[in-house]
Amino acid sequence: IWCSGDLVLWSCRNEFPHIQSDTLKSLVVRGCLSKAAGVLRIKAPALSSLCLDFGLHEYTDGALLEAGHSLVRASVSLMSAVAPQRGATEILVSLVNATSLELCGFHATAVLDKELDELPIFVNLKTLSLDYMFASKCDLKRFKALGLFLQKTPMLEKLTLTNFYVRVLHIFFFTAACDLLIFLNF
Repeated sequence: IWCSGDLVLWSCRNEFPHIQSDTLKSLVVRGCLSKAAGVLRIKAPALSSLCLDFGLHEYTDGALLEAGHSLVRASVSLMSAVAPQRGATEILVSLVNATSLELCGFHATAVLDKELDELPIFVNLKTLSLDYMFASKCDLKRFKALGLFLQKTPMLEKLTLTNFYVRVLHIFFFTAACDLLIFLNF
C-alpha cells in the first residue's frame, strides 16, 4: 500500500504484506488481520509517529520497520503469545531514534538476544513506558534485560512501569541499578 501524510488502519482486514511511503508521517495499525503475511513490513523514512497494536492473532511474526531518523514517538504492543523474540528484538532496534517509547507485552528478554555491545545506544530516548512486561515473580530474566537496556539509554529522564509485579528483592535490585546508572551518567 502507498500512502502519504497520516494512515490509520483500525480493526481492518489487510490483504497486503507491506506499507511503504517516503512521505508518511504518522502510522497507526491496531487490531488488523492479514492473510497475506505473518509479518508486516513497514518502510517509511519520514515517519515521526508510530502505533503498532498487535493482538493474539494479528501479524503473529511481528513487524519489520525501516523508519529512518525522523521517528519521535512509538507505541508498540505485541500481545501475541507466539510472536518470536527475534521479531521483538528487530522492532526494538528499529526504534533507536525515538525520544518516547511505549512498549506493551513486549519481550524484554529480546534485549538479551544480542550481546550488550551489539545493541545500539538509544541516544534520543527520554521517556520509556513499559506495560505488562513483568507479570509474575518468575520474570527475573526480564528484569535483568531491563537493566541491560537502561545502560543503552543515557538520556532517559522518565521510566514508567505499569502492571509491574515486584517483590522487595526486585525493588532493591532496581534501586541499585538506578543508582549505578546515575553514577555512570554523572
